[in-house]
Amino acid sequence: MNKFSIALCSLLTTTLLLSSCETNKDKEDVKPATKTELLIDKDWMLSALTTSPARTIQGKQITNLFPYVDECTLDDVLHFAKPNVYQFGEGTTKCNANDEQTLTGTWALRSDETVLATQFPGYKENTYNVLDLDNNLLKLKTNRVINGVTYTETYTYTKQ
Repeated sequence: MNKFSIALCSLLTTTLLLSSCETNKDKEDVKPATKTELLIDKDWMLSALTTSPARTIQGKQITNLFPYVDECTLDDVLHFAKPNVYQFGEGTTKCNANDEQTLTGTWALRSDETVLATQFPGYKENTYNVLDLDNNLLKLKTNRVINGVTYTETYTYTKQ
């Protein structure tokens, strides 16, 4: 190898090493998105629903409630925006023709962004534990009492 080739190889190697160092430094400077940033300005649709303990449906003990969700509910959309505006959209299929197409309320993340609270005017506040939240998935858990039995329901929403 001649001196020119050795110098060129050294220059290329040094350039690659320096650029990879800058790339790693840039990645270290990027802050991970907050849960608020991950939640807002997206449409979320229900993609899974489970319960514990099992509920009796059609004579069977069921923990996966998603197959039993009304068809008219599957196209409903949740949308969270700033400043804490929460919208529930009925989608193209309404369960009740008299229901409003869109309900607008408020939302808040509490307890270090581990609890999501939603409320529509005139309705009681609902709270959910945030189990998972990323760019494409929102997983919430809440307790619901039915006939004196407390059920833990887990809702999974997928970004649309």
